[in-house]
Amino acid sequence: MFEESENHFEDGGFAEEINKFEQMIKTGGSSFFDMDVLEELSDYYISADNLDLALKAVEEGLIQYPHSTSLKLKKAQLISGLGATTEAHKLLDDVESMEYSNSDFHITRAAIFSLEKKHELAISSIKTALTYCDSDSDTRLELFLDLGYEYQHLGKFETAIFFLKKGLELDPTDKTILYEVAYCYEQLKMDQNCARFYQRYLDVAPYSSTGWYNLGNALCKTEEFAKAVDAYDFAVLIDGKFSSAHFNKGNAHVNLEQYESAITCYYESFVDCDPQAITFCYIGECYEKLERYEEAQQSYSQAIELDKSLSDAWIGLGVTNDAIGVPKLALEQLRKGLELEPDRPEFNHLYANCLEKNKELRKAKTYYEIGLKNDPENANLWLDYANLEHQLEDIHKAISIINQACDRLPADHTLHFKYASYLIHAGQNQKAINELQLALNLNPKGCHELLEYHPEVVDHADVYFMLKPFIE
Repeated sequence: MFEESENHFEDGGFAEEINKFEQMIKTGGSSFFDMDVLEELSDYYISADNLDLALKAVEEGLIQYPHSTSLKLKKAQLISGLGATTEAHKLLDDVESMEYSNSDFHITRAAIFSLEKKHELAISSIKTALTYCDSDSDTRLELFLDLGYEYQHLGKFETAIFFLKKGLELDPTDKTILYEVAYCYEQLKMDQNCARFYQRYLDVAPYSSTGWYNLGNALCKTEEFAKAVDAYDFAVLIDGKFSSAHFNKGNAHVNLEQYESAITCYYESFVDCDPQAITFCYIGECYEKLERYEEAQQSYSQAIELDKSLSDAWIGLGVTNDAIGVPKLALEQLRKGLELEPDRPEFNHLYANCLEKNKELRKAKTYYEIGLKNDPENANLWLDYANLEHQLEDIHKAISIINQACDRLPADHTLHFKYASYLIHAGQNQKAINELQLALNLNPKGCHELLEYHPEVVDHADVYFMLKPFIE
């Protein structure tokens, strides 16, 4: 339908009408037009995204045909989009008695209510419009989609799903509706229900690449990554140029620790789109997991070439240089990433670790503190910060830090074992015994972590006898 309209706009006869109208506007003169021509001129300018001339065509029409309800309806549609919703409502009031049985009248009223965030009223108008449009029309499909949007605005996602499914009954291939259903289930945190919906849908429409893609996404949320890979396989088998399916399949492989397969999928995601910086960054992370650091650095560098502001790529370069024993260069690259996103706790953590390796211990303290300010639930940050103070031979400061960590994360056995070891070093044996008992209650096997890093604690007889049942 739209293509037919475009072709009509390009007809020689209509081109003359366009020139005639624009010449009239330019000179400020007047010319006579058939009402249908003025409506078509308005549609032409709307399609060309020239709302100013579209509105002028309608206003000229109302000068020549002041009682035209269709032109008033079109003007209401145009001015509401420009923010004049009160005036648009007045125009609709003027034509209500004549146009009440016209679904477009109620659709326009609904659109204005939606712009005004009066979603309940918008819903009422859409439902009235449904009573006046053909049962198999494209308009009906759009109205069910609109109901889905309006109920989403109200946070009524289950009701939104109900009407979106009504739309799918009219056209099971509608991709917009398929994505909106997935969004609603996501908002409801009903991932298993979402997966079941797409499984049932695919029984009816097995060749829907969008359906398989959304099933894969739902299965990833339920952590069924192997099944997700299978779903994405069907999506790309049906549509080999489905870049998002290739990309998300790569993510599923990462979750399965299948890094070689993930790299292949990420490269395949470039099949129908320009290479993306973030994808090269993900490829770099996969190579990093495989300890293929040179290839990781090449990928991170490609990401930076495309987007110098991509902090994760700079951090990736820093981490890989740190891994191959180039801490000074690593520090510089980590700093660049941190400058781009200074509040990322994991970046502050990595930078503090690297500062330690570069013997800048007191400066590292600052970044551990920033990291903990933004992520106080990170046990590893607390452990590394306390360990730094221990290196600086301030055992009391280390004890204070790990004590704060235990207060914040009382169920973390590693923190309690570390706390006990520091108390032993400080000669606070009775307090250490109490803390060690608490740690053993949380996880008796955790004592092996303690002995790995602090084997000397068993030199204390009380500690040895406490741990003996768990280490023999």
